[in-house]
Amino acid sequence: MTTLTHARTPGHKPGLDGVRALAVLAVVARHSGVGIGRGGLIGVDIFFVLSGLLITTLLIREHSAAGQISIRAFYARRALRLAPALMAMVLAVSCISFIAHAHLPVGFAPSTVLPGGLLAGTYTSDIGLGWFGVALGPFGHTWSLAVEEHFYLIWPLILVRLIKRGMSRTRMLALTVGAVALIALWRLGWWIATGDVLHQSFSFDTRGDELLAGCALAFAIPMLKQHPDWMRVSGIIGAAVLIALFVAAPGDEFAAFGGYLVVSTAAAMFLAWVWLLPDDRLLQPLSWRPMPYLGRLSYSLYLWHFPIFWAGDLGLGHAASVVLRLGLTLVVATASYHIVERPALRLKDRVFARPRTDEDAMTGAITPPTDRV
Repeated sequence: MTTLTHARTPGHKPGLDGVRALAVLAVVARHSGVGIGRGGLIGVDIFFVLSGLLITTLLIREHSAAGQISIRAFYARRALRLAPALMAMVLAVSCISFIAHAHLPVGFAPSTVLPGGLLAGTYTSDIGLGWFGVALGPFGHTWSLAVEEHFYLIWPLILVRLIKRGMSRTRMLALTVGAVALIALWRLGWWIATGDVLHQSFSFDTRGDELLAGCALAFAIPMLKQHPDWMRVSGIIGAAVLIALFVAAPGDEFAAFGGYLVVSTAAAMFLAWVWLLPDDRLLQPLSWRPMPYLGRLSYSLYLWHFPIFWAGDLGLGHAASVVLRLGLTLVVATASYHIVERPALRLKDRVFARPRTDEDAMTGAITPPTDRV
């Protein structure tokens, strides 16, 4: 039985910043109403798969370096990475709602913002929206953050247990792929039985397979790197599928009957290409300016774009309003990144630094801000 090891550290992969940029731009295009990107919510699917890949890889690295995984430190790192920017957005939007709701759309009424803000701030938006249909107003996008947070709470405990049992990477891969299939079947069964779009689309139990697809990719990376030519071909196919879905935007029935599985598989194929062949000339646009910077801003862009566009046309023409709100999103997200996110990241790295692997020590590689998840 092969014990779990990680032969290659992720280091800094600039292409991942470009992937983040593409994913968040797809989501912004969908919510902005610019007339393109009807299928832009595949950006969320890409983020899910990428989160599963990175979190699993980082946990494996920690076990390889320290011989154990500190669950407490992991949770603390996640809190410092994600919570400050989210809480700042929730607080700011809530204050604006209470001060200026008379001049904003109905969705900004305190009666909507208060419960939506409470759900967003406690990472339970997926439960409120997916299970009970609670109107989240300007916090409607936070369901995906809640899904990821539930994954962060559960997956490390499972991974630690699997490692303690001495399970091989191959068996972990098989187990994870099996879990992906079970969730896909559960989602299909739920749709057939109820036709409940909200639960199918916004709940952890029906979307967790996309995060697990990223986990499966993390286990498969050492095997896949033996076949670079195939990774290039499959990556191109995955990218083509993602582009087609971005343009076509299939409906809820497609999603139920395997659509999410198609998206997560295509995303995993594309990410494997970026991960294993970062110098491929076809991937160089991912590193062109301003893609890396937009990738670093992706979390703040995601947090702020939705409430800004939820505010409506603000009495302006549609085209002028879109331009104004895009500019405002960029300005506010940049401020949030530099004022809130970066100080929290520095604190996280100072207080809860991850152990360095032997390869890190030899190369001096330290996972940079852009590969923090």
